[in-house]
Amino acid sequence: MNPAEMYNPIRDGMDRSVHFVKYSEAKPCGSLAELVHCYWELRTVANLPEDFRYHAVPDGCVNILFN
Repeated sequence: MNPAEMYNPIRDGMDRSVHFVKYSEAKPCGSLAELVHCYWELRTVANLPEDFRYHAVPDGCVNILFN
């Protein structure tokens, strides 16, 4: 089995009460698949009534954030 196929990190969490923030995930293509497990995006779909809190799980993953 390919080591990249064995890696399965825990997804960070959001409060269940958050309905206007959507999470989407995409697999990398080609040669990046050996280095990148996935790309993910958080996107608001409406104005939020209060600050959004994202619960990061300490799983050893490196996340690069863009605004």
